[in-house]
Amino acid sequence: MTEVIFVACPLCCMSRPLVKTGSAAVKRHKLDPATPEQERKGRIRFDAFDLENSYLIQYREGGGSYPISEEEATARLIARQRGDKKAKAGRGKSPGKGFPVVGGLRLSEVLAMPEYSDLIIQLREFCQKIVPNLT
Repeated sequence: MTEVIFVACPLCCMSRPLVKTGSAAVKRHKLDPATPEQERKGRIRFDAFDLENSYLIQYREGGGSYPISEEEATARLIARQRGDKKAKAGRGKSPGKGFPVVGGLRLSEVLAMPEYSDLIIQLREFCQKIVPNLT
């Protein structure tokens, strides 16, 4: 069995592999000599979020090759529950599409929005806790 080392983000607790070796992005970076050595090896980075331009709140488009009606979705679910392995689940597949970002809000925008004030307070308080531990 292969052991893979994961790194948990101290802010969001999401885990990612310390080094990604098989993704297409890593393979592309290996071909570009201008890419820093650690990125070429697919090592995780904590400095990739651009505080001025990156979206803190992201709006993403859901995948799926075609929309289906609620009735069709229910019929598929029932068929799968009955053991029909050929019944499709969900909306279908769209390989490689993922959930593309279609818009969002930058940190400067989120700071001014009261509906996200709880997130900003949590982020600020946790950053104040973590910084002393990094020095």
